[in-house]
Amino acid sequence: EGVLYQMTYTQQYGCAFYWTLQTVLRVGYGDVVAQSHTERIYSVLVAMFVMYLVAYILSGRRTLALAANSHYNEFILSRQNTVFYMRDRELPKEILAETIAHMDASQWSNVTGVG
Repeated sequence: EGVLYQMTYTQQYGCAFYWTLQTVLRVGYGDVVAQSHTERIYSVLVAMFVMYLVAYILSGRRTLALAANSHYNEFILSRQNTVFYMRDRELPKEILAETIAHMDASQWSNVTGVG
């Protein structure tokens, strides 16, 4: 407790870290503020790291979603090509229906891992 300039360096950096986390991860309390240039630099570096970390996590989730969507789009295109091929060859509707049902079941098991 006390004024920051009366604290040890360890205590000051602890206060700076506290302030940074409260400001970046929450609204911030405003009861602890950076007093020195070094504390401000430290706070900015921690904030930049947290922003980078959040961006990295969010971009990873987006990449996973795009990859899953890409596989689905590839499946739909393959399914449409199969239907066109079978219709052009005038294959019986029963075979077409069984083939499409098999493709759909295979796709479902690929997505869910069940099947």
